[in-house]
Amino acid sequence: MGGQARLTTRLIRVSDQTPFWDKTYHRDLGQILASQAELAHAIAQGIERGLRPEAGVSAARARPLNAEAHEAYLRGDYAKAVDIDPNYAAAFTGLAGDLYYPALFGFFTPRPAFTKMMNAASRSLELDQTQALAHACLALGKLHLDWNWSEAEEGIRHAVRLDPADGEVRHFLAHILLFTGRPAESARDCRRALELDAFNSSLICCLGFHYLLAGDLEKALESTRQALAFDPKLGWAHMILGWIYEQTGMFAEALSAPRKGPDIAIRKVSIAHAYARLGNRPPAEKVLSELLAESKTHYISPYGMAVIYTGLDDKDRALEWLNRAVEEHTGFLIFVNSDPRFKPLRSDARFRDLLRDIRFPAA
Repeated sequence: MGGQARLTTRLIRVSDQTPFWDKTYHRDLGQILASQAELAHAIAQGIERGLRPEAGVSAARARPLNAEAHEAYLRGDYAKAVDIDPNYAAAFTGLAGDLYYPALFGFFTPRPAFTKMMNAASRSLELDQTQALAHACLALGKLHLDWNWSEAEEGIRHAVRLDPADGEVRHFLAHILLFTGRPAESARDCRRALELDAFNSSLICCLGFHYLLAGDLEKALESTRQALAFDPKLGWAHMILGWIYEQTGMFAEALSAPRKGPDIAIRKVSIAHAYARLGNRPPAEKVLSELLAESKTHYISPYGMAVIYTGLDDKDRALEWLNRAVEEHTGFLIFVNSDPRFKPLRSDARFRDLLRDIRFPAA
């Protein structure tokens, strides 16, 4: 009522539906974020989870907020939130987080996209050094733009220390571990991220991706199917499913699974590579021609072109396109040493040179 908000929460035992903890709070709207942090802390005590952010995080979250900006933030409209309140650190963090995956998947030209992400993360940290996800986004930017693997890992570990209950930050740590050849540690941290966000179908699907790149196809299939059980329309899961099927030699399924996802370049690449592996060159070459035509009007990742040429057993052109990916700082290039589709290139000295160019650890 007026400038006040009432927050009521109750914990119920699932087995017998018995309430065992409840509490009601009355707070000013300007202090709503602090109230959320207080509520989260109280619930954590109630269920004895034991996950606590560092002390400075709680203090930062207690800062007054513009209620209109916070409403935009809760809707995920981070640009509007920072327009209303240019000192809203969490909204700048949201902007940075929203920019990462489009840059990673090659929806935009990577260098300016990653730079824009880093600028948003830097602004967030100017305002509030306790923004864990902003630290993680800044670290990922250094990885993609500077090939600084060790600094990226330390930056993300720092983010995890700041807020160990942030599932996305933990997920980013799992990615770094996967990229650098530590699949067991990667899967462990991806599972920890899921413990923090158990019904996140994208995260369940990503665990399948981690298992795929680690070579555990059975667990990869299990996780990806579980993600699709939660969300049958999840395009990323259909894509990963196609990659898993291809690695198990189920090429008919490898061709059909990606078609259930959105019609984007990465889907076309997956289908073309499966055709190439089958020895059916014409449809694979047709996709190459289509992607080259599309590249005249919008960004097409050279990484995908390299995938298709590898499937066609054209190592020279595959390596040529991978070197373009290095020049452009293509997002997916950080997967290059784990992506099973590039196995035919790994014994080539030019591939090892490429790993050195991106300062890949132990390359």
